[in-house]
Amino acid sequence: MITHASETLVLNEPMEQKLFIIERKILRRIFGPTNDRDGTRRTKTNYDLRNLIRNMNIINYIKAKTWSWLSHVHQMKNDRMAKKLYQW
Repeated sequence: MITHASETLVLNEPMEQKLFIIERKILRRIFGPTNDRDGTRRTKTNYDLRNLIRNMNIINYIKAKTWSWLSHVHQMKNDRMAKKLYQW
């Protein structure tokens, strides 16, 4: 749901920070706490989460979708409304 129609989003710094926060909350629920060697449990750090998802974060995903969408619009016929707006 978060990335629905995200190819048309205008990403600015506050928006990116909000998306990072939402993403980390979701990932912490998915991956759960970390079990330390002494038997205690702790919440995963941002560093732990970045390693688990291999730096494939939501911002990179949205930017890739945007470039894909722009490529699609670029290849459209000139009579399409999206192409006219793109050229304008």
